[in-house]
Amino acid sequence: LFLMTKNVADIAWLAGFVDGEGCFSVKRPIARGDGGPGRSPYQVWLVVCNTSKPMVDKIVKILADLEISHQPVRRVWKGSKATRWQFWIHVARKDQLLRLTQILLPYLVAKHDEATVVEWFLSRSCQARAYKQTSIDKQVLDTLAVMKRNGGEAPTEIREFLREVIPSQASFGQLPKVVELEGVETRSVSPNNNPIHECPAPSVEGDDIVRYSN
Repeated sequence: LFLMTKNVADIAWLAGFVDGEGCFSVKRPIARGDGGPGRSPYQVWLVVCNTSKPMVDKIVKILADLEISHQPVRRVWKGSKATRWQFWIHVARKDQLLRLTQILLPYLVAKHDEATVVEWFLSRSCQARAYKQTSIDKQVLDTLAVMKRNGGEAPTEIREFLREVIPSQASFGQLPKVVELEGVETRSVSPNNNPIHECPAPSVEGDDIVRYSN
């Protein structure tokens, strides 16, 4: 799958931004509070945040050029000790996040292992409108928390497990070779840690959140 774009540098820049200021997160199933049957599904999303509005505006423009939709940018004041506003960009629609992850994955470094897991899960869940998640989904998604505690990389035992679950990742943990042919080479569909810069969860009680438009 090739994304035809003239500005490969923008995509590489965005991947670097996600490496440093991005966060792949998982919302795990919880029992439905309305008494209905079943449990809520797993959800994954990507949040990037920064205190620089011009940088966030550039990300918004790149996403628009890539035709990736996202929720409205949120302006967040993080508690009484904060000195500046934070601006959050939240990509949550699974088809949009899958496409964005595939575009960025060849360029990611710190978040490469996390993005590989996200791509694997979304490739499965996008196959059906009402995807029924499995126990293996839980095991794979749970590895994201382990990676975050390990600085974003998958420990040896996790890599061995993921090699068995994700056949396409025979060399899991090694960065793919990037080939530039009039655009960005992305990965075909198959069956994000920097603790200092980690974005907070998208919903935090007590935050003063203001939405703004560009």
